[in-house]
Amino acid sequence: MPTANVRILMLAPTGADARVGARVLEDAAMSCHACADISELCREIGRGAGVVLLTEESIVEQPQPLVEALAGQAPWSDLPVLLLADYGADAAAAAWAMDMLGNVTVLDRPVRVATLVSALRTALRARRRQYELRDHLENSSLLAAIVQSSDDAIIGQSLDGIIRSWNAGAERLFGYPVAEALGRPLAFLLPVERQAADVAALARLKIIGRAERFETVFLDKDDQSVDVAVTLSAVRDVTGAAMGVSRIVRDIGDRKRAEAAIRESEARFRLMADAAPVLIWLSDRTGGCAWFNRSWLEFTGRSFLEEQGDGWTKGVHPDDLERGVAAYLEAFARHEPFMVEYRLRRYDGEYRWLLNTGRPLYDPRGAFIGYIGSGLDITERRDAAELLQEADRRKDEFLATLGHELRNPLSPIRNGLHILRLSQDPAARERLVGMMERQVDHLVRLVDDLLEVSRISRGKIELRRERVELGPIVHSAIEACRPLLQQEGHELVVDLPSEPIVLDADAVRLVQVVANLVNNAAKYTEPGGSIRVAARLGDGEVGLSVLDNGVGIPPEMLPSVFEMFAQVNRTLGRSQGGLGIGLALVRHLVGLHGGSVEAHSGGDGKGSEFVVRLPLPTVRTRMAKADGNGTALAGASRRVLVVDDNADAAESLAQLLALKGHEVRVAYDGLSGVELAHVFEPDVVLLDIGMPGLDGYAVARRLREQDGRRGVRLIALTGYGQLDDRRRAQEAGFDDHLVKPPDVATLEQMLHAIEASAGL
Repeated sequence: MPTANVRILMLAPTGADARVGARVLEDAAMSCHACADISELCREIGRGAGVVLLTEESIVEQPQPLVEALAGQAPWSDLPVLLLADYGADAAAAAWAMDMLGNVTVLDRPVRVATLVSALRTALRARRRQYELRDHLENSSLLAAIVQSSDDAIIGQSLDGIIRSWNAGAERLFGYPVAEALGRPLAFLLPVERQAADVAALARLKIIGRAERFETVFLDKDDQSVDVAVTLSAVRDVTGAAMGVSRIVRDIGDRKRAEAAIRESEARFRLMADAAPVLIWLSDRTGGCAWFNRSWLEFTGRSFLEEQGDGWTKGVHPDDLERGVAAYLEAFARHEPFMVEYRLRRYDGEYRWLLNTGRPLYDPRGAFIGYIGSGLDITERRDAAELLQEADRRKDEFLATLGHELRNPLSPIRNGLHILRLSQDPAARERLVGMMERQVDHLVRLVDDLLEVSRISRGKIELRRERVELGPIVHSAIEACRPLLQQEGHELVVDLPSEPIVLDADAVRLVQVVANLVNNAAKYTEPGGSIRVAARLGDGEVGLSVLDNGVGIPPEMLPSVFEMFAQVNRTLGRSQGGLGIGLALVRHLVGLHGGSVEAHSGGDGKGSEFVVRLPLPTVRTRMAKADGNGTALAGASRRVLVVDDNADAAESLAQLLALKGHEVRVAYDGLSGVELAHVFEPDVVLLDIGMPGLDGYAVARRLREQDGRRGVRLIALTGYGQLDDRRRAQEAGFDDHLVKPPDVATLEQMLHAIEASAGL
């Protein structure tokens, strides 16, 4: 209750009386306001009062404003007035006050403080009851208005289920007017199959005494189903005993239809999203990811529980994590679309570039509820863009180089033609002819190189293999390069083994390989330099080396020297730079022969070495070809262990090797493979890389670490065939690398090539 409504308004004839009276009442913990005159008293009554305290001196003039202020009270209000008079009710002022001021209590003066305080408290209690009555009347009127104006159906029913009240909302919802609803059992609104559940809800209400809320179906006047939400509450009398039931019934048909539409829409969305090849995700309003489609989970190889929330960030490349997550969080804070590229780890451990795009989501009321986003693997696109940029750069460099290289010989040829017209000196004309022949030869070599590149790129080169010796090939190539060597004044050293080295090769193409390497060394070595051509026999191969003490190769250029149009030195001082395709031709031609080529250099000014490795034809190879029956050679049986988690692949390969005459064992996981190798002691292990738990790399390292197993030959058998995969296999201890499905002839050749002296 507001403080103003319980305060005591006191009108005393003097200020001293007011101060004394106020102090007494304050000591009794009563709120008191002393008024200076009748006008102030009337104003304060309008603001609210609990009791008016007067003395007979203050009303001797029978003030009319006070009479009017008390007469103007609300119907529920009867403001108590206490009058202090010397002769009690016999005083003239007391008689007037009781006639004119209404609810007046007269106290004889002098009055004891305790008597005054008691009388005031009694009056305040009566005043409080007046306010409570007012509140009850107001609340009852308000409640009736609320019930009648409510959009919900509000139904009052007796404990036996008879309808006792029926508001306008019930009439609108069910179509029955009040007269048709009152006095009927509520069960007439329920389908038969729903009546038992409603009775059970009423029983629970009586037991637990709390409101019961549930959803059900009612029937309207047209026997149409109406989806509703019902709240049951007990109606109690002043003693707390249940006297009826209040039932609030709300139409939820629109909500039910909307929910059904949302469920159908979500089902369609999830079906579509799961079928989409792109990675799709949803986040909630807190920023945590709440859903991922099948493509996302298949891409990462992780479960939904592992990815939800911020779990997906564990797959982001460490170098991209801060940037990628920051872009999302910044956009999320502003509810803005975003687009960011970062690397995400795929199920096989490879990091792939992802274009992640997100847009904010809003519910029908416009409230922000999260984000929907998609991730697109753009690794190939980025790689292609980088390759295109690099190709475009190299194209520009190539065209500039081509123009330079073509103009270099054309300029002296044109000058020579003019001189031939003007000069009659036979010696001068002879020198000019020689010069022009050299320049034309240079042009021919340029065109030949371009044509060779074109043939190789279109797969038009076919090797004409035959048994040839390496020595004559090297000497033929040197003869082709001799004019340039003599022109530059280079010292050439040739170091070949005394015994003939026989190759199964195309002699013309190998001459081209050696000539390009010697020519390259001559061009990139300062005049008077040294060039050495040497050959050495190795394990089933020959290595041919071309070593110079020229300008060298910067470390950053080593990986790309064999790429098309690559040149180490493009300074204007190098007049014989060429088109940058000679080494690319070498790599292609050597590759066609089943060999490899590599470049070595200590850096700028420290010379270069190019090493070509070519396979040697073996007796075993020729015998295997001649035999042709697919069976293993006598005495060539090997103990082979196949380790692969794909049971079908492992067993089929084991059967094939067994038919070839080898002794084979199979393990289906890495740990079993290590244990079986310790017992079986194989000569060769064919080892899958991508196995769960202990992968092929780890198995290879363990086998190499086991005592006495360093002689075993490890062959990686995997679906990953990139250069990086081969490098990782070599670092793990593998001897060979085969891509699934393996070529049987190649595998058999590997097994036959194992020498007994290797300890197998």
